Amino acid sequence: EPAIGAGGALKPTHGALLLGVLLLPLFAWLLTFTDWSERRRLVVVSIASCAYVGIAAAVAVGNLAGMW
Repeated sequence: EPAIGAGGALKPTHGALLLGVLLLPLFAWLLTFTDWSERRRLVVVSIASCAYVGIAAAVAVGNLAGMW
């Protein structure tokens, strides 16, 4: 039980990271239904990935700082 209690403090960070693992591939797949070029879809997914990393990092920093 001590391991469960210790890991519970990082739930917001875990949630933010897991959300990206689920949403980024879905987003990339949805873009295949557009008439955009492969290059344009790659750029859009890259931008979304960078934004996700920034959001996940902010959640992790806030979580470790005790904000959540």
